[in-house]
Amino acid sequence: MVQRQAAPHRTARRGGSAEPAPVRALLPRLVSSVSVVCAYIGSGPQMFIAMALLAWMPSFLNRHYSMPTAKAGLAAGVFALITGVGMIGGGMVADRVSRRAGAAKWTVAIVCSLGSLVLLTAGFQLPTGAPQLVLIGAGALLSNATAGPAAAMVAHLTPAIAATAMATLTLANSLLGLAPGPAVTGALADRVGLLGALRAVPLVAVASGAAFIIGKSCYERDLRRLDALSDMALRNPEPRS
Repeated sequence: MVQRQAAPHRTARRGGSAEPAPVRALLPRLVSSVSVVCAYIGSGPQMFIAMALLAWMPSFLNRHYSMPTAKAGLAAGVFALITGVGMIGGGMVADRVSRRAGAAKWTVAIVCSLGSLVLLTAGFQLPTGAPQLVLIGAGALLSNATAGPAAAMVAHLTPAIAATAMATLTLANSLLGLAPGPAVTGALADRVGLLGALRAVPLVAVASGAAFIIGKSCYERDLRRLDALSDMALRNPEPRS
């Protein structure tokens, strides 16, 4: 099946000249479809997990593995590097599998989200030791691997205003993940301990997975609706002053 492309910046031909679709008709695409909103919402909680791990892994390693501060920081840096590799890997996989089926990028995001939930939950339940670190590392690999697929989803659904849509996605990631992740984890650690907080953090992936599942179910329908809106905008262009 050939990947279906959303109509980018469609043009109308009048007397041989091309007229761009009016900006006012394009801007509502930022939040006008269920699938693009789900991409924003799904990406944020995964960033929450990644940022919580990045901020609190040094303390975890220091307290539970008796690592000196410097060594704990270095080891936590390895987990941060693994997270970055996962971001690139998730984007590469999404690009490859979505060549024939555009909705496949949603499947990649769902697998990464639920995979991080399972691996991190299992990892923080294990006693200290190599198996625990391996599972946490695998979970970190998937924790923000949804970033690439989510960006592709948003760009595909908002082709004429992709730069603005990417900025909106970045804002969603900041509000839902980058800012609250470390702070909420720290507040929770004050009540239940650091290990208890880190055991709870992966649960936010349930929200991400649900958002991506809903977005995938609405994806093709939203593409058709956006195409129809583009055609309507071309039939009724804004009057030029």
